[in-house]
Amino acid sequence: MPKKYQEKNLYTTHEKLEEWGYGEWVEEPDDVEFEYLDYICSILRNSAGVLCGYVTLPEGHPWIGKEYMDIDVEVHGGLSFGCLMIRGWVIGFDCAHGTDLVPSIGKMNKIYGIDPQRRPANNHSITYKNVKFVIEQCKSIVDQAIGVKHD
Repeated sequence: MPKKYQEKNLYTTHEKLEEWGYGEWVEEPDDVEFEYLDYICSILRNSAGVLCGYVTLPEGHPWIGKEYMDIDVEVHGGLSFGCLMIRGWVIGFDCAHGTDLVPSIGKMNKIYGIDPQRRPANNHSITYKNVKFVIEQCKSIVDQAIGVKHD
């Protein structure tokens, strides 16, 4: 378990089942915060049931103020967020890409006729990216951030 680990639910079991059906997401927390190598990392579940991972950069880090798409970091699906927040400059990513199982896909299928068994063009299987996966991705961002030279 990472240092200073906290978790909580934003959605009740009933809400998760009603909105997304049963899956690993029903048993998982929706909001996780932990510290890794003195970086604050957080995970939040969005309204589609997808987890997003975030890392707060320390003061003076060279990535602060950069557009997230200009930051050279390897993370699942690439960075999709970068913004000044209350606690500092935060960068992040989401788990709603072509090979990601999005919990709300079942409901979307009923409403819009989307095939929940769709396969990406590259024929990779679609998998749900869970809290454990997102923690490891956040830690990878931190490891890469530490390797960046400060001006």
